[in-house]
Amino acid sequence: MVRQRFALTAAIITFVVICIATCGLVSADPYTWMGTTNSLNDVSSNWSPAAVPGAGDDVTVDGSRPNQPQLNSDATYLSLSLTNGGRYTPGGGPARSLTVTGSITASGVGAASINGGGGSISCAALVLSGTSVYLNTSGAGVTIGSVSGTGLNALTVDAGNTAVVIGSIASGVGALICPGSGGVSFTTPGGTSVVSSVWSSALVFSASHSLTASGGAITIGGSVDYGGGSGISVLLSGAGGVTTGAIISSGGGSNNLVRFVGSPISIGSITPGILSNFTYIVGSASSLTLRSGDLVVGDLMLIGYV
Repeated sequence: MVRQRFALTAAIITFVVICIATCGLVSADPYTWMGTTNSLNDVSSNWSPAAVPGAGDDVTVDGSRPNQPQLNSDATYLSLSLTNGGRYTPGGGPARSLTVTGSITASGVGAASINGGGGSISCAALVLSGTSVYLNTSGAGVTIGSVSGTGLNALTVDAGNTAVVIGSIASGVGALICPGSGGVSFTTPGGTSVVSSVWSSALVFSASHSLTASGGAITIGGSVDYGGGSGISVLLSGAGGVTTGAIISSGGGSNNLVRFVGSPISIGSITPGILSNFTYIVGSASSLTLRSGDLVVGDLMLIGYV
């Protein structure tokens, strides 16, 4: 009797140990877009294996496949790999959103693209591996935790009239282009972003951030906005100079610091009172232009300016 109880207890303990060791260790399933039936992303026969991938799955879309997928329903994946020009397009009907809780990776030949139509696009990380990426929504928003890449290929992100939200960009990404009227908003406190060149309709900083164009210019068609923050420090450094519209604080913040590195520097105007110190750092053969308004004495430091 004692032996039976001991054997039963041992069996229970073994079962519990196995459960502890295995429960929750659910591996991601890989799914590949085939486009066999049509372009609808929620039709199981379009995928291999023949099931619609979900939030815990790794998804690959290759541009060589027929009937590239359409977002006719909301989609959430663990990761998304766009190879050889793989792309998502709007599916018609109500706006649908694409959410990737891990990374979106673009690689191979041809630019990858995601057009969310009226739906949002979000991912924890975006990796450009030797190819360019185009992300587009009509005002629903694009949120990217971090961007990295190799090959200095372009990242074009257009969120219409809403800001493209990016945590930070690691060195290795090519041109950053944000043509939507909302521009781009950097959110990682103390973050450092390095690209080859920048063109954006606007820049918004909710925290201190450094943005460097290592191979070209930073060109901002509209304003550089502190978004109402105070005590925010921003560095804009362009090998080919920096051109901006107005420097503003849309929410009324103050005591902010902006530093410009490069030549030439051209600034539309500066809202009085928002800067505790405006620093201009350039080489000796340089130029500084303030296209409208005046600078209060004490707000400007010229280092290396002739």
